[in-house]
Amino acid sequence: MTVDGGVEKCQDYCPIDVNDTMRPFSPFSPFDAIKDLGATTFKGRPAEHYQWAEKVLKVITMSTTDLFIDQTDKAHAVPLFMTEELTPLGQHLGTQNHTWTNWTATTPPAAKFAVQGVDTCPLAKNCGSHEKAFEALRSRNFHTFARSMMTPM
Repeated sequence: MTVDGGVEKCQDYCPIDVNDTMRPFSPFSPFDAIKDLGATTFKGRPAEHYQWAEKVLKVITMSTTDLFIDQTDKAHAVPLFMTEELTPLGQHLGTQNHTWTNWTATTPPAAKFAVQGVDTCPLAKNCGSHEKAFEALRSRNFHTFARSMMTPM
C-alpha cells in the first residue's frame, strides 16, 4: 500500500498472492546470512559494514545489500547509508541507495498507522513492475514476486 504522509491516506495498493503471508522483517534474519565486514568509516563517521544477499532457493542471488551503521552508542545505533545492487539471475537491473542524514530513534505516533481510505483504495497501475516485484521479494512474499515477474509490464 502506498500511503500519503501527513494525513496518512491510501494512495494505491498491490495485492499480495493468497499463498503469501506478511511476516515480521528483520534485517538480521537467521535465514539470510548477514556478514559483518568490520569497522570502517562512512563520510568521516565510524561505521560497521554489514552485507547480505537476497536469494531464491538459497542459491540464486537476486540482490546484494551493503549497510553502514554508526554503532558508537550501542543503545542507539544510527543508520548512515545502504546500497542495494539488483542483480536477478546475474542481470544487473540497477542500484538503490538510501542515505540517512538526520536520524533520531523515536517511537512513531499511533496516528501513523490509522490509514484513511483503505476500503476505497485503488489498485496501483504498476503492480507488475520490477520495483514492486522486488518489494515483494524483500518482504519474502515469494508467490507475489513470481507472479510479478511473469506479468507483462
